[in-house]
Amino acid sequence: MARDFVKQYEFNNGDDLNIADLLKVKKMSHESFQEYAIRWRLEASKMQSSLSKEELISTFIHVQEGLYYEKLLGTCAHNFSDLIKVGKRLKMVFKEEEL
Repeated sequence: MARDFVKQYEFNNGDDLNIADLLKVKKMSHESFQEYAIRWRLEASKMQSSLSKEELISTFIHVQEGLYYEKLLGTCAHNFSDLIKVGKRLKMVFKEEEL
């Protein structure tokens, strides 16, 4: 029971996350875009002062690399789930272009 408590609240250890910390959260090679986006969003939710929806989307786009950054920059995503859908479509397009 104590382990479950620690696991649930381990992020609340007094070390507040900030924008600089979010900029360091990168996609791991074994992650799909969706898995990465969900993990990134979870990290963002740990911030003491939460970001507005627009700041959240803008910051997530800013941490992308290469073609993902270029393509997501021009997107008109209104929420984070739209951003995930666009990223998944981009991944499919990139895979098709490799063939």
